[in-house]
Amino acid sequence: MREIHFKKIIEYLLAGLPYLRITVAYVAVSLFLGFLIGIVIAKLNMSKHKLPRIIGHIYITLTRCTPPLVLLFLTFYGLPSVLRNSGFQIGKVEPLVFVCLTFSIFVGSSSSEIIRSAIEVVGNSQKEAAYAVGLSEFQAFILIILPQMFKVALPNIGNTIIYLFKEGSLAYTIGLHDVLGHVLFTASGERDLYLLEAYLALTIIYWPISVIIQKLFASLEKKLEYKRKETKKIVEIKKEERKEEDENRLGLRAGSIS
Repeated sequence: MREIHFKKIIEYLLAGLPYLRITVAYVAVSLFLGFLIGIVIAKLNMSKHKLPRIIGHIYITLTRCTPPLVLLFLTFYGLPSVLRNSGFQIGKVEPLVFVCLTFSIFVGSSSSEIIRSAIEVVGNSQKEAAYAVGLSEFQAFILIILPQMFKVALPNIGNTIIYLFKEGSLAYTIGLHDVLGHVLFTASGERDLYLLEAYLALTIIYWPISVIIQKLFASLEKKLEYKRKETKKIVEIKKEERKEEDENRLGLRAGSIS
């Protein structure tokens, strides 16, 4: 068994950390664009008409059945070729663009189910109840609907971010110098003699990030649960106030009639 060179682990660790910003960039962009796509797909799947539901179902099925690496290669190699053959003149596009596009497509599929489930959990009855106690549409959305939707979706959002951090490491296969790409590129310059150290350094980078994200979202979930209870109290207070106002009106009417 060969000796593990701890100095090399530290060297690769320090070499990869500055490129963490690239990883964070495509995770943030893919998450944002993916949830925008997810909103559209969720609306299609919740449509009363058959055609939009079929389109949404086809999108989700195709993305779920396609491995991320295959879709990444199709996007990176196939999309420019299709555009050029269609008469579009495109120059050199950075690999980061294709990575963001690929994972936005994947996040769009998973987030559509997250959004649809969150909307169904909240339901229209709570909107109607909020309007009944005197809340405006904006107040009902901010105080009642949004916290519950966010709370329902929160664990899945955290899992999606962790998924992007891990699966996004495939970006090195198309030449992107993110954390993994740069560490392996550095190791290849030394004839791959210290690949074990390189992967250990990557583990030290990825593992704490995943744990921190998991703990952060667990903490947010607890805070939202507290906020939900406070919001419920506000609604009950407003309901009581509305009831008292109605009783006072009825009392005044009865007094004027007598």
